[in-house]
Amino acid sequence: MMIFASPDVRAVLDKTNYQGNGTITANGVEYYSFTEGKYGAKYYIEVNSTSPLNIYVIPSEKQLEFFKKGESFNYFEGCQGGYTKFFTTTCNVGNYIGIILYNPTDPEHIVTSQFSIKIREL
Repeated sequence: MMIFASPDVRAVLDKTNYQGNGTITANGVEYYSFTEGKYGAKYYIEVNSTSPLNIYVIPSEKQLEFFKKGESFNYFEGCQGGYTKFFTTTCNVGNYIGIILYNPTDPEHIVTSQFSIKIREL
């Protein structure tokens, strides 16, 4: 939410504070994105799931397209989790944040995963 007041134009920004849950089928992807309109935001991210997920915090939606095609993609270093049921991190990002949740499949892991996610701007 942005509120502008005249004559000196002051902006009040609500910080992102999102909580949600859902399911991801085997080999499925869930994606969350936020744009804050300012550079250098810091986020706390927490994901819990019933089966291991791969989690990536990315700098643009274009990176999601690369990920879906199986191509090389960029993500914020230190803001990713590989094959984990519980993930927490604090990330310094630009004015855009995208979060990929991927439910990988192997012969011993072909299940739908239930998850919860919390994203909070600090």
